[in-house]
Amino acid sequence: MTDKPLVTAILPSWNAAGFIHGTLASLDAQTYEAIEILVGDDASSDETPAILRDWAASRPHVRLILREKNLGWVGNCNDLMAQARGEYMFFAFHDDELDPDYVASLTQALQGDPEAMLAYGYMRWIEADGTERLLNGRRTGLQSTAYSRAKAMIMGTWQWHVPNHGLFRASAFSRIGGMKRNEAGEFSADFPWILHMLLLGRFVRIPRPICTKRMRGGNLSRSWERDAAAHIARDRAARREINASDLPFWQRLKLGWLIRLQRRGRT
Repeated sequence: MTDKPLVTAILPSWNAAGFIHGTLASLDAQTYEAIEILVGDDASSDETPAILRDWAASRPHVRLILREKNLGWVGNCNDLMAQARGEYMFFAFHDDELDPDYVASLTQALQGDPEAMLAYGYMRWIEADGTERLLNGRRTGLQSTAYSRAKAMIMGTWQWHVPNHGLFRASAFSRIGGMKRNEAGEFSADFPWILHMLLLGRFVRIPRPICTKRMRGGNLSRSWERDAAAHIARDRAARREINASDLPFWQRLKLGWLIRLQRRGRT
């Protein structure tokens, strides 16, 4: 037993038999004691369900859901977040490997800043050819106001996807309602999700690497269409999140204009 706040790991898996062992091993290695792990396998057609059954069988803090019907990445993540019991949550994506002090360090960071909505650290990004980069999520969410934080993300002055590998308060899910599909499907559905979270509170950053992302030829995010229509759909979804926020009307209007301006710069 522990008096530490409960943290929920959200593990959405799909056809990950060839690489999910690293993710599972990194969850086992966490030094933080109060963790529940929710695993949702999204109707995998490979050996992933069998691997997860064997792994979960001897771990009472793991809840395993083997789906008969594929919900998609967004539906899988949202269903798991809805079932989480933790005060804090994080995504343990099936191609991520977390450092042993990942949960302990980020929990301490969030507890030390009651107004922060999310805590994250640097991320090692390893391409399929072995090329490695260190992503530090520079300037992410460090601005003082909701408007300035959202503006920095929209203007592309930092690596916005890095915080999606961080630890966030469960209240973010209840207030935002989870991630949403857009007119293009699931392309960049985490962009509006992170944007809305920035509008709810600042992010805090640990200035060192605490997780590793291993890219492969079959990574789901690289299978999405990335044409102009997909970016338009993502931008519309982002504007919907802005309009659902508590920002004053003129600030919502200006952020929407900035989104359009950035799209023109991409075309």
